Amino acid sequence: MLIDADQRTTAEIRQALQEQLALTHAEPIQPDEPVCLFIPKRNVETWVVCLLDGQANETGDYKPVVKDGQPQESGVRFGEAVRNGQAPQPNWVQSLKDAVPEAQRIPRP
Repeated sequence: MLIDADQRTTAEIRQALQEQLALTHAEPIQPDEPVCLFIPKRNVETWVVCLLDGQANETGDYKPVVKDGQPQESGVRFGEAVRNGQAPQPNWVQSLKDAVPEAQRIPRP
């Protein structure tokens, strides 16, 4: 699941999701479930810039600078980094670093 945090924190979005699940009498997401919660702060383009070795922060709007094809390329880089057990890069924003353990929940063949 991918949802932008906009100006809220990733923790606030996680809490809001859990509250919505409770309101609808759905089970909370369990730690052993292969469900990822990817929550970029501001918007996903922030992550794209970081993953393509750029500098970004979680308050700027990077939609105007991301070009066609870059989201796919950045997704591949993220997947390879997680799959290879690489540590988050120093230029990664906190919400992108928070996504690493989420991605590690996905079972590998």
